[in-house]
Amino acid sequence: MDETKPDDEHSSAANQNRRLVTLIRKRLHERGQSDRWLCDEMRITQIYWRAIANGSRPIMGLPKEKLVVIAELLELPLVQVYALGGEFSAEDFLVTKDLDRQLMATWEKMTVDPEWMHLAPAADDWATTPRAVRIALAALYERISGQELLTGAVAERPAG
Repeated sequence: MDETKPDDEHSSAANQNRRLVTLIRKRLHERGQSDRWLCDEMRITQIYWRAIANGSRPIMGLPKEKLVVIAELLELPLVQVYALGGEFSAEDFLVTKDLDRQLMATWEKMTVDPEWMHLAPAADDWATTPRAVRIALAALYERISGQELLTGAVAERPAG
């Protein structure tokens, strides 16, 4: 049994907390509001909020209705709060069936694009780059080049 795993999980949760708490506190400061105001809005105690803020409790342990308050404060869609909290990764928004093939095709396009060829990693580097980083690079290239290269999730809007 790996005894470092609980610490790694705690560290990861603390990092996810830190990212969201930093955004929350920044927004509270911009709006001239206090932690107390947020606690009142979320209907949680200040002690519980401090435990979240210092990483002792996971922010993603909050129920959905409390995360909605955070999303409204940050002026973000709720799903983005979940993503910032580590519940989703970039890969979760892509069709993964042929993702490695799509990433390779995107890298190949980068290597022949006159504006990107000097930025594209060498083949060996690309092959050893973590998948999440390759997704991020491919998404940046997609946006800058105006090409749709990765098959992503499509949000359908109901008619009416």
